[in-house]
Amino acid sequence: MSDNNKIALRMPEPNWRQDAAKELESKCKSVASDYKQVDSIKTRKDYNKEESDFIKAFVMNIMTKMDTLHRVHVEAETKRINTLMTSVKDMLSMELQMTMSLEDKKKLIEDANIPQQLEKISFYMFESDLSGLNEAKTLQNMIQNGTSAMASLSNDKLDDYMMRLSNRIVQESPMTFEEYTKQLDYPLTIKIENVEYLGHLRKFRKRFFGYSRASEGDYKRNSSRSKEAYDEDIVRYDYTFDSSEGKLRQRTVKFTVLLKNEPIKVPYAQEILKTIFA
Repeated sequence: MSDNNKIALRMPEPNWRQDAAKELESKCKSVASDYKQVDSIKTRKDYNKEESDFIKAFVMNIMTKMDTLHRVHVEAETKRINTLMTSVKDMLSMELQMTMSLEDKKKLIEDANIPQQLEKISFYMFESDLSGLNEAKTLQNMIQNGTSAMASLSNDKLDDYMMRLSNRIVQESPMTFEEYTKQLDYPLTIKIENVEYLGHLRKFRKRFFGYSRASEGDYKRNSSRSKEAYDEDIVRYDYTFDSSEGKLRQRTVKFTVLLKNEPIKVPYAQEILKTIFA
């Protein structure tokens, strides 16, 4: 091929490299400048206030539901005792008490008590419940939009954040429960009896004989897909593992709260019955 037929090729100039470097340098300088303006103390105070408000609201939600549960129990039993006293009046009009055995009389007197109440209720703190907290939102944003290294770090920090919230709920709830029970004239126990870490937090669960146990089927043991868990928002109460729908559950903390009171004596009802059956 003659020189006249040669085609001159022009290599592209990588100017984009210089432009990218300049843009990065400008961004770094901007971040450095912004860093000087960051008031970490104020930000931390704002985060702490949001966190405390969330914990108070969560504990009050527990307290409200437990109060309703206890009130329904007491009101139902009070109505039952009212019915009992009406029946005793009818019984007297027929003079049936004259033929009653001592054992029957004793049973009726004991029946004029409000029986023991023992309830265990589960309360859940989901990662999605933290959507209104700026600290959680910032971490979630870095998980979704940050680099691989930043996403990994933020994931760990969000785990720590939910663990901290759950620990504070356990530590601070007894004071609220005690303030409520002090208003009663009979012993009532309300306490967080158990805490379980589900879904993304399952690695924090205690292990027994090599297995991580939970009251809800977080795994299907010996399954080839045993590392998957249920999406609790979709399958909250169905623990039959379906490998075609198995989906990693969001960070979840399950609190089991115990409500217990011994039988509540109703002395005026008992005294009336004792007088009648004397």
